Amino acid sequence: MRISSLTLLPTLALTYIARTPLAWSQDPVPAPVDEAPVPPPPPEYAPPADPLPASDRASRRPIHFGLEAYFGPSPRTGDDSLQVMGTAELSYTVMPRLTLGVNHIGPFFAKPGGSPGTYAALTAAPFVEAYDFIRRDIQFYGQVGLPTQLAVGENSARGVSIAPYGGLGLRFWFSPGFSFGLGARLYYNLSRDFQFGTVVANERGLAWNGGGSFHFHF
Repeated sequence: MRISSLTLLPTLALTYIARTPLAWSQDPVPAPVDEAPVPPPPPEYAPPADPLPASDRASRRPIHFGLEAYFGPSPRTGDDSLQVMGTAELSYTVMPRLTLGVNHIGPFFAKPGGSPGTYAALTAAPFVEAYDFIRRDIQFYGQVGLPTQLAVGENSARGVSIAPYGGLGLRFWFSPGFSFGLGARLYYNLSRDFQFGTVVANERGLAWNGGGSFHFHF
């Protein structure tokens, strides 16, 4: 039996159409939706800048308490006595490289040769200190102060005496809370009978001493 080409072509066309899904029978493809822009991540937290220099230990522990011991020749003419001054200091670093405080805190007692009774005086010296750290643990400083003294006891008639001074020194910081210092001071006695520790200067003029100190920092 012979099949003509005219009969085969429609059969193949119908078979193709039956096997091919119609375009309108497929699920519709949703239209693309514009997505909202993704916000950038927040910047990393940056702590505020530290206003204190990293090397300035005195600013980071601004309260200072010290114990001092200073020695020097007698400020009296023709006297070879040794002046010994043991005092306390309390100070506060108000800003980098600047400290205000009071030193020479303490009572002084002396018994000058040929003088009746014992000389006693209460002393305190407001001072200003400028400093810088020449190394991380070495502090160079300069001070100017005004030791003021009130005579008490048997020789209270001496009244009030003053002897301004200027001084230089170094402090060696062994830890954030402790340092040891070496220094020297030059005084000018403006009053008669100013008591330099165990020695009473009975005339106006220059006097000097030097010594060391232990400081505790808070």
